[in-house]
Amino acid sequence: MHIKRNFPRIRVNHPTYISGESDAESFIEGRCCSIGGGGFGFLTNHPFAVGSWVTIEVNLESERLNARAVVVGCEADTEDPSLWRVATRLEELPEEDQRRLDSAISAAQK
Repeated sequence: MHIKRNFPRIRVNHPTYISGESDAESFIEGRCCSIGGGGFGFLTNHPFAVGSWVTIEVNLESERLNARAVVVGCEADTEDPSLWRVATRLEELPEEDQRRLDSAISAAQK
């Protein structure tokens, strides 16, 4: 999956909970594998349609972020075909969570 990015991505491995637009009350577990100022990449056992909206809760060390994002890519993982590699673009991130995200990215780059 090749996605054009406006922000660098940092490799991470954090617990993530995702809900789709059709079932906003139910969260699916996943692993956040990359973060950037413009979005998240995660692995999960549930595919998400490109163009669909998701709510993402990411635990970054001691910080918890909640964001709304649109799915920009989804494909089977090459290492484990039972998992889906999902790429998202952030669309709605509260200002306080944006500061937390920026701080987590800065810390990961050190």
